[in-house]
Amino acid sequence: MRLEYADWYYDLSGGYILYFRPGHGQHYEQRLVAERAYGPLPAGHVVRRLNDDRSDNRGENLRIIP
Repeated sequence: MRLEYADWYYDLSGGYILYFRPGHGQHYEQRLVAERAYGPLPAGHVVRRLNDDRSDNRGENLRIIP
């Protein structure tokens, strides 16, 4: 599933996953999943997890907040 988002990714310490998309730069997994689930994120908004588990990037666990 992870390679759907990018050609390659890093599993960073602390549970974060960082993707590299040629021509688009680097993006965190939670942001890519949220955009796929909810559409483009408004400027100034961030993605948070309901259960605070940094490795749980399911769409239903993510919320977009200002």
